[in-house]
Amino acid sequence: MDARIELLNKFIKSNNISNNDMHLIETDASFRKYYRISGNNTLIMDAPHEKGESVKSFHLVDKILLEMGISAPAIHSIDENNGFILLEDLGDQIFSRILKDENEYALYQNAIGVLAHIYLESNEKKFNKKEIPFYSIDKLLEESNLFCDWFMEKHCQIKLTNKEKLEYQEILKKIFKGIDSTNSSLVLRDYHVDNLILLKDRKGINQVGVIDFQDAVIGSNIYDLVSLLEDVRRPITVQLKEQLIEEYIYITNYDRKKLFKEMRFFSVQRNLKIIGIFSRLKYRDQKPKYMELINNAWNFINLHLEDPSFIELKSWISVYKNKFL
Repeated sequence: MDARIELLNKFIKSNNISNNDMHLIETDASFRKYYRISGNNTLIMDAPHEKGESVKSFHLVDKILLEMGISAPAIHSIDENNGFILLEDLGDQIFSRILKDENEYALYQNAIGVLAHIYLESNEKKFNKKEIPFYSIDKLLEESNLFCDWFMEKHCQIKLTNKEKLEYQEILKKIFKGIDSTNSSLVLRDYHVDNLILLKDRKGINQVGVIDFQDAVIGSNIYDLVSLLEDVRRPITVQLKEQLIEEYIYITNYDRKKLFKEMRFFSVQRNLKIIGIFSRLKYRDQKPKYMELINNAWNFINLHLEDPSFIELKSWISVYKNKFL
């Protein structure tokens, strides 16, 4: 028997769960697996350490979100050593599955409310921020390098010199320095409609169940705002995006000029990273379907590259653009 299965069987036995009650749920691009348990409103998360997953960080961020009053899943049992959690099942009303013209604004509005609440709560310093990694420029650059390593070099077969890579990093660093980002908020990093669940029996922002936050960091809340409003999986209209930005500013009193500067940077940085990740999924993990979404990422990047603050990055990318596949 596979060693991982043996560990899983040991965990479910310790929680009085039968194999017959478990049903594997279709998952995303991560290495985590989820099993729905029949009849008791719970899930099992299988997050192997050797694949870079961490139930310890999930546990920590989950506790912070619950203390903030956010509808994160309650944890019933955890095996940190082996990477298993028995947690509350928030259901299958995932935003991306239930979104329609008639409910779109209401669902996104509630999602904006959650983000604004996290921002305001983070400013109150109601948790130990030293326990959460900081979203430093070095980390942002490390992510952005995925674009060079996996898209340009692996996918497009463009060999970059160390000097060219360094120039790319210095350009991004210069832009980041210029936005004067507010880096004191809890940032979930994967805040989009695939990770939000409608909880009809709750009220207000508590109707939004939040999952997939184990990679959370301390940084700018605007990163998550961009994740939601400029999502390659589900781009929204300019009109709706503008309405939701106004909603966020109204709740948080966030400086408008500063917000748009941050949005532009984090959108470009995030979408460069996403193009790199999707390329890695194709070549390393044999999951090519995500490459279909790359055009959406380019649409967001090209939109923001028109801003004068991105003239150097636009110039750097344009040198190679005719070689992009």
